[in-house]
Amino acid sequence: SRDNNQNRNRGGGRFGRQTFHSPNQQTPVVCRNFAQYGNCRFGSDCKFLHEQSNSFQGNAMFGRAMDDLSSSGRGRGSSGGRGLRGRGSGRGGGRGGYSETRSTGYCFAFLKGTCRNGDDCRYMHSHTSNPDAVELVAELTGHSKTITGLILDGSQLYSSSKDGTIKTWDTSTGQCTIDVPCGGEVCSLLISGGFLFAGVHRGQEGLIKVWNMQTGVEAELTGHRGEVYCLAAVKDMLLTGAQDGLIKVWGFCSTTSAFLPVATLSEHAPAPVLCLEAVPGGDLLFSADGQGRVKIWNLTQGACVQDFSAHSQMVMQMVYWENHLLTCSLAGDLRVWRPSQSPTGGPALELLTSHPDPSTQSPGGPANVEDPSAVTICGCADAAQKPVLLAAYNNARVKVLELPSFVERAELVFPPDVYVRALTHGPSGIFFTGDSSGIIKVWKLA
Repeated sequence: SRDNNQNRNRGGGRFGRQTFHSPNQQTPVVCRNFAQYGNCRFGSDCKFLHEQSNSFQGNAMFGRAMDDLSSSGRGRGSSGGRGLRGRGSGRGGGRGGYSETRSTGYCFAFLKGTCRNGDDCRYMHSHTSNPDAVELVAELTGHSKTITGLILDGSQLYSSSKDGTIKTWDTSTGQCTIDVPCGGEVCSLLISGGFLFAGVHRGQEGLIKVWNMQTGVEAELTGHRGEVYCLAAVKDMLLTGAQDGLIKVWGFCSTTSAFLPVATLSEHAPAPVLCLEAVPGGDLLFSADGQGRVKIWNLTQGACVQDFSAHSQMVMQMVYWENHLLTCSLAGDLRVWRPSQSPTGGPALELLTSHPDPSTQSPGGPANVEDPSAVTICGCADAAQKPVLLAAYNNARVKVLELPSFVERAELVFPPDVYVRALTHGPSGIFFTGDSSGIIKVWKLA
């Protein structure tokens, strides 16, 4: 239909070389107080616009923070979608210069951008517990549901969402350049070997959409039931893990330029496979499930070489970083594992450290009410190249932890009904959070 063709042209439908342009629109006048501080004392009576316009007006802080990203790759579009919102003038995205009588509690209305009390508000106007350690640079808006994946590829940021779309953002402007509908909830995202992969849940089916990023050719891989929670790539193989408890292995056929089914690993069933992580340049794969178990696979042999209980509850995320495996679970604990050898000489993992200390943790539950469940993690380096772990919890908080001590450097604060579900990092202390409200936030570590 004509409408479908229009949507296809706007969304792109392909992650190829084509660029997409939005029609020119007259930019409405935005309230200066609302744009700078996130609120205005006139509220709904203000005659100026209290929302971000579709046209990017510029943001000096964002531009400076993203210089490293914009110089590392090229953009793939010019405009479109909803865009960037600058957040505040003080460090940490707040106003700075708080009154000494202000409460130590956070203003939830400020976090949502709706506080009308300004400097008279009795609660803190800040997005972080330590504005000197981390600051909120900008927000990228356009998704309408939970962000499920974030990948930085050169100067392009890719995001997937439960709203059924994948978006591409130009990091030099903060604008959405490509918006692709996927026909179902997008549960996972991966870029590897010139391909973009997305795990899509449509009805009872779990499928994987594949785009050749050079040609824009699109394909679908079917065979899973339920959500496809995780994706990984090892050499010329794609591995997918899903709600059905299966890990499927797909091999790339150079003759047909397509991914074909190679094997199905069912050792996790009936527990859902929640995480997959590959060792770069090797043939080892780590997998984790809803029962807290981790398995190590030798893909050359097609065999599981180690199987052990890593957490008391489901493993929510795994990251292979700096030659260590980091895991987090719904029990609220974070664990670091180092490679070792089993008694038979095969690959194995050895627990190096756990946070919080297991002696303070109740059996089968979180250590304390402040960290009820860890839902995702990301390792990165700060501006001084010191290792830092980002850990998102289901209490609307993200902790910035120093490694290997796990000393808390700062805590990022979100509205009480908003939870971070995706994390990724860039150079020079830049990192991104994607939350359940569909907002992507850009942060910078000191």
